[in-house]
Amino acid sequence: MKITIGEPWTISNSVTGEGEHIYPDLWKLQDGTLLLDYHLDHDICPARRACLRSVDNGKTWTPDPPRVVREEAVVQLRDGTVLAYNGYAFPVTPDSKQSKGSMFRSGDGGKTFEGPIDVTVNMPRANREPIPPPDPKYKHYIAMVFWRSILELPDGSLLAYMYGWWEGDTKYRSVAAISRDRGLTFDYLATIGYDPNPDLGEYYEGFNEGILSWTTAGDILCVTRVGSFHSLRQTRSSDHGKTWSEPIILDPDLDPAAQSVIEGPANVGIASVNPDMLLMSNGVLACSFGRPGNSIMFDPTGTGDNWEKSIMVSWSGLTGYTCMLEIAPGKLLFAHDALGIDDASGDKANCLRGVEITVERE
Repeated sequence: MKITIGEPWTISNSVTGEGEHIYPDLWKLQDGTLLLDYHLDHDICPARRACLRSVDNGKTWTPDPPRVVREEAVVQLRDGTVLAYNGYAFPVTPDSKQSKGSMFRSGDGGKTFEGPIDVTVNMPRANREPIPPPDPKYKHYIAMVFWRSILELPDGSLLAYMYGWWEGDTKYRSVAAISRDRGLTFDYLATIGYDPNPDLGEYYEGFNEGILSWTTAGDILCVTRVGSFHSLRQTRSSDHGKTWSEPIILDPDLDPAAQSVIEGPANVGIASVNPDMLLMSNGVLACSFGRPGNSIMFDPTGTGDNWEKSIMVSWSGLTGYTCMLEIAPGKLLFAHDALGIDDASGDKANCLRGVEITVERE
């Protein structure tokens, strides 16, 4: 493959735009419209998200009306319907196995949305009580979290990646949940990853932020975070999410303590937060991740079994959260947050940056 990384540009920053400008996510609608979500607030439970919209492949962006408070998962169904989910679904009572969330729905391809609409999430065990005691900042400890991935299966049902803490859990657990009523109700299907291993060190959190993607083999691949500076984990399902393979460590020689103090990109491994992944139209599987820096890796076979050495796209990271999508055949728009300077004022700013990456087969 030939990989060409273009010059980065600033999409928006915290001097000229509202809010913190951190934790970006990208979504693409069927008509080519791009949606870019990001945090207005720091990483607390009620953190607000804002959205920008682009109709020219990311060259220019305009503010999009807010939908759910913390939009963390957006999916467009084959019939054009768009569903946009609040990240958190909270238990209806402290010891309930059922949680309630919300979404907005569009029947015109994402031009306008109606809502909020109630969403129900059913799990086999209740979520744990929050630790420390209830406080808005820590309320997410008792939520089931929708995170990025919702896939429409061949039969029209929806498979969602979620994570949270069940009663008795000591680390995060990631699960697959299934909806058979067009996204109004999600029922537990399987645990994707759970490992409470206390020997994995101070940065280990358990299986949380994850991403699902189809592969060229027709199965579903999942790559997940397990903690800052830890190697990403990978697992797959060959039966549409009902069962999952034993998770593997993508960079088994990575030392989290060493990753946490790296001062340059030379020795960065496959670490560590908020992976994004997609199967490109040319059959190449791409996966981005960050902290430290902002990286991308490719599997030319599209299976997830043959990842090539990762490439550092930008060392000037802020949170290490990355996102990407294919804006033209073989061309990715890669976005991340970064520390920078507002050109007009010269003031320091948090920036949302875009980079075009071209992936060619030779």
